[in-house]
Amino acid sequence: NLHEDPTDVNLFDLFINRALSSLEQFVKMALPLLAKQGTIMAMKGELSQKELNAVNFDVPEDRYYLEVKNYRLPSIAAVRSIVIIRHLH
Repeated sequence: NLHEDPTDVNLFDLFINRALSSLEQFVKMALPLLAKQGTIMAMKGELSQKELNAVNFDVPEDRYYLEVKNYRLPSIAAVRSIVIIRHLH
């Protein structure tokens, strides 16, 4: 419950997630701990619009930059996504 302790805000420059939780849940936990100018990176399978919309609700455009990069794994012909959220201030 580190994300719930007010003394632990803005501590970390980088968060990386792979298969930890839903994207929305991970972002909600990581944002309070993210340092100014910090970055969140989440590796996902194919990202649904519903999951992305849920995250957009928690990531105000005036404070964060959100980017999704899609790529294909040639060995299994599967689409994967990397979600990148950068703190702007």
